[in-house]
Amino acid sequence: MLDGGLKPGLMYLFYGEAGTGKTTLAIQLAVNAAMMNLKSIFVDPESSFSTERLSQISGPHLSKISPLILIIQPESFEMQGYFVDHLHEYLTGRVGLIIFDTITSLYRLELGSKAESFVLNRELNRQLAFIADAIKGSGAAAMLTAQVRRQLSENVDPEAVEPVATRILNYWSDVVIRLKRSSKSGVIQASIEKGFKRGESSVINLKICENGIRGLEVGG
Repeated sequence: MLDGGLKPGLMYLFYGEAGTGKTTLAIQLAVNAAMMNLKSIFVDPESSFSTERLSQISGPHLSKISPLILIIQPESFEMQGYFVDHLHEYLTGRVGLIIFDTITSLYRLELGSKAESFVLNRELNRQLAFIADAIKGSGAAAMLTAQVRRQLSENVDPEAVEPVATRILNYWSDVVIRLKRSSKSGVIQASIEKGFKRGESSVINLKICENGIRGLEVGG
């Protein structure tokens, strides 16, 4: 589905409702990078990174993997912006992956009036532009996760959702993947909505297991 992994220099957006495996997938990708002897920077504004989950996914390789994952926990949208401004300083050596889980959580907390929204949208756009620039030619890929909101447009399925700040995120993301629950327990469906290549399957079912996420049968 992703040609064997995340490609350097590209930004990937994974969005979905709570319980669709976004954080588990983020940890899984950081573990995969570490197994290739690459470092990951895991930006965790919601403090959702679980050392227990990391241990489960890493298995007997935990002692090798854990030193290769740097956790950053900004406490405000302003602090997140400060980190992004200095991202070039972190993307050195063997850093192969930068993760923001979630990129919009602190942004969403500060949304208020229209005037505030304009300023916050401009700042989010600026941060994403900096991230995109930082990963170009650095040998690193970026994984963003995003929360969702209901689509409010007329003639739209009442169950339809979209990422928070969807226009900004879609503009900067090279690949957009929606994660949603399936009718089967513990199984989520991943659908490529942007970055789909002809001849490549656009949908895959994923099983959330104790030791990570595993691919199941592929759909068209």
